[in-house]
Amino acid sequence: LEGTSVVNVYINEPGAGRVWVNEIVSVDSSAAGIYFKGIRINLRAVPEVGFEFTGWEGISEDSVDLVDFLPGSDTLTVTALFDTIAVSKVPGEIAQDTVLLKANSPYYATGDIIIPSGKTLTIEGGVDLYMPEKANIIVYGKLTIEGTSDEPVKILPNEHSNKWGGLCFVEATDSSLISDLYISGATNGVDFARDRAAISGYRSSFSLNNVTIENCNLPVLVQFGK
Repeated sequence: LEGTSVVNVYINEPGAGRVWVNEIVSVDSSAAGIYFKGIRINLRAVPEVGFEFTGWEGISEDSVDLVDFLPGSDTLTVTALFDTIAVSKVPGEIAQDTVLLKANSPYYATGDIIIPSGKTLTIEGGVDLYMPEKANIIVYGKLTIEGTSDEPVKILPNEHSNKWGGLCFVEATDSSLISDLYISGATNGVDFARDRAAISGYRSSFSLNNVTIENCNLPVLVQFGK
């Protein structure tokens, strides 16, 4: 081997994204590591919702989010560059009755979407909702999905996620109506014993009309439905 190199990895704006080093180490602000000069390093930039990756500083592949290189110097500093973009975000908690409009689609969740008791989230037909890895939609109140056969509502993993969590009705205080919904890439909710399906209901009342679920292990599970 040709010796070692200290590789410093930075994010230009903490919170804007992260860098995966060899798909093992996740860097969300800064980190340093010692690597052998003769062994290639893999870096993958992943922006957070509301940001886009624009390039690298310190290595030549300045506009590709996935790079693979040999560290040649004793010290190397690499900075991942992210910039803000305008997107429609869904709040983590629906604090008041809220409607997701087709005109503002697509929408992006930044984490779990929680609908508290007494609150309603309505999603118009034609809306696309993109979820991050392992994030869930948890309904304690009411969810109304107003898709149509021509304009279904779609809930999908975002472009940087392979899967998302699940749609979970948990002791919901109101009955929900789900019409013309397409789900892909769902797994399960927070409590696997309770929320183990793409759509899970626990002591809740909801109706499903023309719902398509693909790329999941278990489509629907209802326990103690009201």
